Amino acid sequence: MSTSKTTTTSTPDSLTNYQEDELQNLPVSKLKELITNGGGSFASCFEKNDFVERAKTVRSSMQALAKPNHETVYKERIDFYELLGVEKTATKNEITKAYYKLAKEYHPDKNKNDLYAEEMFKKVSEAYQVLSDDEKRKKYDQYGLDSVNEMEIDPIDLFRMIFGGGLFQNYFGDLSFYEVFTKQANPEEQTPDDQLREQEEALKKRQERVQTLSKYLEIKVEPYVQGNKQDFERMVIEEAKEMAAAPGGLDLLSLLGYIYIQEAKQHSLFGFFHEISEKGHKAKEIVSVVSAALKMQKSLQEEGVLDENASGMPTSKQESMFKEGLKLIWKIGRLDIDSVVREVCERVLGAKSVDKKVLKTRVEAVKLLGKIFEKHGKPGSDINELFSQLNSPPQPKP
Repeated sequence: MSTSKTTTTSTPDSLTNYQEDELQNLPVSKLKELITNGGGSFASCFEKNDFVERAKTVRSSMQALAKPNHETVYKERIDFYELLGVEKTATKNEITKAYYKLAKEYHPDKNKNDLYAEEMFKKVSEAYQVLSDDEKRKKYDQYGLDSVNEMEIDPIDLFRMIFGGGLFQNYFGDLSFYEVFTKQANPEEQTPDDQLREQEEALKKRQERVQTLSKYLEIKVEPYVQGNKQDFERMVIEEAKEMAAAPGGLDLLSLLGYIYIQEAKQHSLFGFFHEISEKGHKAKEIVSVVSAALKMQKSLQEEGVLDENASGMPTSKQESMFKEGLKLIWKIGRLDIDSVVREVCERVLGAKSVDKKVLKTRVEAVKLLGKIFEKHGKPGSDINELFSQLNSPPQPKP
């Protein structure tokens, strides 16, 4: 009796199965295998870094061949759930996780001059903006993609997207001017009493914001205070990597890192001298905002936008003004973040009811937090790319 053997063939491992930052952790033998499977050669590679760089090059070529043309992606209408890779019954948390994973993959910082990645980044951002909002999601579930063009952009959603896409909420919350801009978009007649009541409400909201953020920072540094310094550092590094991929993430990490380091210094032995130097830094930030506001006002006057009888502005001018407005918003936001985060640090690092040894350890933890954020951030690095992602103002309905 003869027996026949059933042979199974396994698919060769591919470079496209690995993220770029994972290649550094692979042994040389594995890198050789992957390069060969991808149709590449490692003849001129000697050191491990040579193999890693060659693997990255081959991987990029393989991905480019597999990608559709970016114009095709731009025109294609993809279901938002399918785009994010989640079920229609997905929770908000599942949608957020899926979005951040894809946003990190297609982020412009990781895909320089890649038009396909740029289009995909825009699409996943649009999908997240709709599916993460209960009202917009309900409308989308009813009418599908046809409902998207009719949806008005929520200014607060836009601001959250600009300032880290929600990943920085626990560090600076919703900025104070969000609601101000929203109300300006829908102005109402106000009496002096209404204005006073609005100011009091804004002050109360700020106090609540600072209190909530202070509590979070206390909880954040608690593992370090309890002696779990390595776990704390590892946790912060992982979080910083994720935050860096958010819109404006690199710049925001750099800003937070700077604030935390300076606040830690101000609560150290020579804090008085650091506080004096910081006043000069704040003055420069304020001058920068005022200059941007004056530039914006001058541009509006030159284009006749402030004239009630002004006619329509060319699209190119609209885009230019839109970007100038976003830059001004960014500068105002930085001042707000600076002010609130410093107040939070004052509460956490200068609490009189807390033991001095605990306060000293908190200072160390905040300083380490700042150093990690600064290391993973980069001031001003991705702001222009962020503006290019929001490359045109909302078009008025016909």
